[in-house]
Amino acid sequence: MIVAYGSTSWLPEFGQIDHIFVIQERLVFAVKRLSGLYSEHHRAFELIACPTKETDLIEFSNLADDYPLADYFVGSLRMVTLKRHKLQFMDADFGNEFTNLTSISEIEDKSTIKLIFDSGLPSDTPPPPYSAPSTSRSGDDSSLSSGSVDTDILSSPDSAASRSSGWPVVFVVPRFPYDCELQLEKANAAFKATGTLLDPDIRLKTAILDSLAEAIVQHKVYPTDGEFEEAAEALVSSHPCLREPGSATGYVGWKVSLKYKLANYRRKLKRLGCPEVELNSLTNKPADKSSPAYGVKKPRKAEVNYCPSYPSGESAETLEKIREALISEAKKRNNEDTVAAMMAKTFSHRRQEVIRDAPMIAIFKTRWPALFSVREVTE
Repeated sequence: MIVAYGSTSWLPEFGQIDHIFVIQERLVFAVKRLSGLYSEHHRAFELIACPTKETDLIEFSNLADDYPLADYFVGSLRMVTLKRHKLQFMDADFGNEFTNLTSISEIEDKSTIKLIFDSGLPSDTPPPPYSAPSTSRSGDDSSLSSGSVDTDILSSPDSAASRSSGWPVVFVVPRFPYDCELQLEKANAAFKATGTLLDPDIRLKTAILDSLAEAIVQHKVYPTDGEFEEAAEALVSSHPCLREPGSATGYVGWKVSLKYKLANYRRKLKRLGCPEVELNSLTNKPADKSSPAYGVKKPRKAEVNYCPSYPSGESAETLEKIREALISEAKKRNNEDTVAAMMAKTFSHRRQEVIRDAPMIAIFKTRWPALFSVREVTE
């Protein structure tokens, strides 16, 4: 029996019930932890066993839903589907618009009923970003917020994760693989001629979502609900054959699919060591507040290169040695160019320290004295 609880990157976490206990009149489940990757093709979650075989104790009140789920197999894939749903009926009092059914007495003879399934999409608005204390000038006990220092300096140009711009004013749909572009070109021509919409197969839809996810991550790893909507709207504007029949906007389904795709993509980035995603993992959060929604750190509006990767060939250890040497170099006269080069080299190390640790200003000034020099402040 499977239960859903918690979330990672706004995807639900699952567990297989091993034992059920009653502790001080509270119902507690001992569950084997499972990861769930959303499969667009199956419209379900693929269950993957935790490699460390970890077991969690979950109280009944902490379950995402109070109903059990039954897993099933599609070939070798172990799947589970969230089965929340709601009923709507065509209400004559509101111009025959569909409204949620709250009582069976609202249904008239020969009324039209619509059953809507909810596949478990996380909330449209992600949890609020972490708000670190703002920088204060009143004393040495002030701390640095994650967006207060160096936010406009770029990391080394050979860093693949560096970003030079925030979310664009107009989202530009990327070019898809050549065969997909040919298929879309033909479908767009048919749409203009006859109004026929394209029902994309799983291969085409996956290629479109993969390309959109890569384009979105070039700007943001944690897009807002409005930015997801902009990307989905840009897609159907560029390729009108992809509009969804029966949808109020024509792209609601694409928006939902993009959210799932980005959540899966962030998991991939975390495994590859992307610092912007890794710093939000549970291992980097306090033990008493180990919740995916707690302290989510992400760029503020117009903030670019928020948490860059280390330069090619560098690590935390090598950059820490440069930082130590930088303290001595900062004390020398007529050494501004050397100090500036070392400061640029250690930018990613400094940013990750500010975001992850939020050190006190006094401590940070001791570790990075060159940052408070006239040249660094004015540049």
